[in-house]
Amino acid sequence: KEGRWDEFLAEWYFDLPPTVGQWCHYIPPEQVVADEAETLVLAVALTTPDSIELSWTPTDDMAATAYLLYHQGPHDIGWSGRKLLPVEETALVIKTLDAGVHRFALLAHNANQEIVAQSNEVRIEVSTRFGGEQTVLLPLVVR
Repeated sequence: KEGRWDEFLAEWYFDLPPTVGQWCHYIPPEQVVADEAETLVLAVALTTPDSIELSWTPTDDMAATAYLLYHQGPHDIGWSGRKLLPVEETALVIKTLDAGVHRFALLAHNANQEIVAQSNEVRIEVSTRFGGEQTVLLPLVVR
């Protein structure tokens, strides 16, 4: 029933936010966008069959303190915050992604957690690491 998982976690752990969303997937909190949010240009390139490189234009807003990279993978229901990046960074390599379509977006926020810059959404399809073939490894059972 709804809320029983939260009650269980509350008994074992302290100061946890309640779980929300379908199958207890994390849904990011609603973002507060500043009045004059800058637009960042996010680009993605495939570097190996299962790795990508993301690059973006840096924010001009001096109030920006960090970037938050959002990701939605092929098996995800919704967006999730994947990585918090320093404001000095303008590129990131992500390795060993699952096969399928991945979506990324980048937000820059200030000390008050307001979004001062946001990027476009990029999509990329990642192939399997095994040259297109799927390998299934089963345990060996001896009787």
